[in-house]
Amino acid sequence: MKRIPEIPAKGTIDYTEIIEFEGGQDRIKDQNTAGEQLKELVDLLRQNPEIKAFIHGNVGDGELPGNKFLLNNKLVPAEKLMSARALAIYKFLIEQGVDPKQLKHGTGKINKGEDGYNVTFVLEKE
Repeated sequence: MKRIPEIPAKGTIDYTEIIEFEGGQDRIKDQNTAGEQLKELVDLLRQNPEIKAFIHGNVGDGELPGNKFLLNNKLVPAEKLMSARALAIYKFLIEQGVDPKQLKHGTGKINKGEDGYNVTFVLEKE
């Protein structure tokens, strides 16, 4: 079943995937499940080197007052956890054979009233 929308020529799309991370960590909770979830994206990128992906790590709101989060047992701003989780997905995609030149990563958004286990990909066809 195709979940990633068609990317228009010289255009972009946003695509969101739920990826579970260990609580307060930047480690993917289950590598096998993540592999299944990201297989379509991995195949798309490996077969289409002209497609670039920007990975945005997102977090849920309300973990601690002031949008502070635990990351590897340290209290950090939301942006640091977002960036760390995006980097984890970046590394995972490279391990799956995606060319690092196709990938960039950074912070996403705070999902109000939701858990923060989703990652948004902005896919661009050049």
